[in-house]
This record gives sequence, structure tokens and C-alpha cells, in this order.
Amino acid sequence: MPRYLFALALCLAFGGQLQAQVYTIQPRSMRVENKPRGSFSLSVRYGGATNVVFEDVGAIPSLRDLGNLTDGITRVYDDGFVGLDTRTSAENDDDGRTNRWAYNYATQQTNGDIALHQYSTASNDTDIEIDSGALAGIDMQYDFVVGVFGAKLSDKIWTFTWGGMFGGVFSPVNTKSRQQVTVDLVTVTDLYSLEGAAMPAAPYTAPSTTTVTETAPDGTTFTRTIDNTTLLNSRPYSRSAPVTLADAALVDGFWQVKGAIYSVRAGPWLRWHLGSRLSLRASAGVAFSYVGVKMEYDEILNEGFVNIRSPQFLRGGNITEPDDANRFGVFGSLDAEWWISDRTSFFASLTYEDTGDDLEIIANQDDEDIPDRRAVVELPNGTGFRVGVTVLF
Repeated sequence: MPRYLFALALCLAFGGQLQAQVYTIQPRSMRVENKPRGSFSLSVRYGGATNVVFEDVGAIPSLRDLGNLTDGITRVYDDGFVGLDTRTSAENDDDGRTNRWAYNYATQQTNGDIALHQYSTASNDTDIEIDSGALAGIDMQYDFVVGVFGAKLSDKIWTFTWGGMFGGVFSPVNTKSRQQVTVDLVTVTDLYSLEGAAMPAAPYTAPSTTTVTETAPDGTTFTRTIDNTTLLNSRPYSRSAPVTLADAALVDGFWQVKGAIYSVRAGPWLRWHLGSRLSLRASAGVAFSYVGVKMEYDEILNEGFVNIRSPQFLRGGNITEPDDANRFGVFGSLDAEWWISDRTSFFASLTYEDTGDDLEIIANQDDEDIPDRRAVVELPNGTGFRVGVTVLF
């Protein structure tokens, strides 16, 4: 009997201890923050004007090769031409004259000779500066959350949220202008001798003919065509050095730089919720920009300018191959956000960016005596504006 009492006491003691252990185990308290993991923003961006300076505009070379004074070639001028002789009789082969030539104005008659001119223009250090205004672009940005702190305002909104971001923007560039500039006129004059022949009235083109009416022995009349060509020396006997007349010509021009700028950026951000609807967010960091642009220009000598007596107006132009460059800079932004739900907001943003050094585009000239054309492109810098929508994950 005592053994049974001892066993019963032992069981009661062990059971009491087990029961005490069971009732003293409590579940650990856990804090579930349910913080957002990230967000995606899509916006339209305005800002960062592009400034372009086209340097030394209006220099149009002549594309006509006059050769030297002894070359037996066809020479085309801005107010006439002298071609190779087409007479076929043997006695005329070596007389040094031609029956193919033309001149346009009476002012080209010079002491019984014919003056023919080659024109070109030279820039008088005139630059064209164009400001594109604010560039428009499509902006996309991804944000990831690192941490939250402060009070929890709703399921996914805390007073303060911070993290990192990377984003990008595509901005087309199209800076252009049409205007008129005053330039210097450069003239080369060749003199041709008529060898004492009568001066034909301007304008004149050889060979020339005339029609005469004659009477036959039987009293009938008939017409006959007679060659009345005035012959001209086939080579100039004199050529002037280029003569430059300052501000003596007008050039109508079109200048353009077009292409695109692709920018990416990365850096930290901090959002401060002023309430469940309104928040402010600040971000800053580094930016990388790829710029791809080309230059185009078209210039033509103005036909209405009285100092130019040429029906064959000078024209020059070029379209360069795309030129590209990489630029590093900095950016910053301050966003005001209005939340229409815990996950979606509309925002307006004031931005700043500095995309680094200017880009220089060079159009090589075919004429070594004319300096290469240059356009200096000041890449977008300064403040801008964004509007868009943000969606939390």
C-alpha cells in the first residue's frame, strides 16, 4: 500500500509540473510591416533647352573649275560661258577663237572685250544662334524601397520611406532656323578678246544666225539663214586675283541640328507623407547621357540683291553623318504627389540636370580655302518639369 501511495504522489507531481509548463508557454509577438517593395513612374518631361551656335555661316564656294589660262576647256561662269569651237574647216583649227560662247549683261563689255565672272561668298564671322526652348521627352523611373520609419498611416503608407531609383528619358532634338545673312562677295574676272570684231548686243549666245529674205531671178522671194556668229578668243588673256567686297551679298539660309538625347540616372530618394493623400519626395544622383545628332544646312545666294548680276545663283549645303557623344552629369528633383489610393498617385516634379560639356559638330568643306563648318550644341542644362503617375508594387 505505501508503494501505491508513493507512485500516485510521483505521478501527481510530474503531471503538475507538465501542466505548469504548458500554461506558461506564450506565443511571441510579431510586427508585420507590410511595406511597399517598389514603384514604377511614367511621366512627360519638359525642360533643358538646347542652344545651338552655327559658326561662320554664308561661305559658299564656287563649284566651277576655270582651269588655268592656257587650258583648252569649256569654262562656265556665273554670267556666261566659253566653250570649245565647233567649226570643222581646216583653216579654222588653230585660229584660237571659238563659235560657242555667251554673256548676259551690257555691263560685261569692257573696252571692246568681254568680262566673265566667277562669284563666291565668304563669311564675315557671322554666327547664327538658335535656342530650341524646353525639350519634351518621355520619362520612366523604377524605385525600390530600402526602409520605412515613423508612423504607419495605412496598409502601405508610412510617414517616411526611403530607397534608391534608376530612370531614363528620351528627348528628341530639332533645332532649326531660316533667315537671311549679309556676307562678303568674292569675284574672279576673266577677260576675253573679240579680236576687233563688233560687239554683239547683250544678252548674246553664239553660235547665232539671222534670216534674210531674197528675190530670185524669176521675181519670187525666199528666205535664207545666214550664220552671223561673232567669234571670241577661246582662252582668257587676263585673270584677276579674287576681289572681296565686304557685305556685298545676301544669303538665304536654313540651318538645323536634329537627333535625340537618351539619359539614364540613378540615386537615392526620400518620401515624406504629410497625410494619407499628400506626400513630398526628394531625389538626387548621377546621370549619363548619350547624344546622337547631325547638322544640316542649305544656303543660296539671294537673287534679288542688286550687287549680284548672275542668273546662275550660288548654292551650298551639307548634311553631316550622325555625331555622337557620351556625357556625365548630375540631377535632382522634388516631387509633390497626390495619392488616389494606397498604390497609385499623380505627381508633379521640379527637376534640375547638368549634362556636361557642349558637343561640337563639324562639316568638312570640299574647298580647302574655306574653313570647315561648325555647330556648337549646348546640351540640356537647368531646371525642368515633369508630370505623371506612380504605381506601387
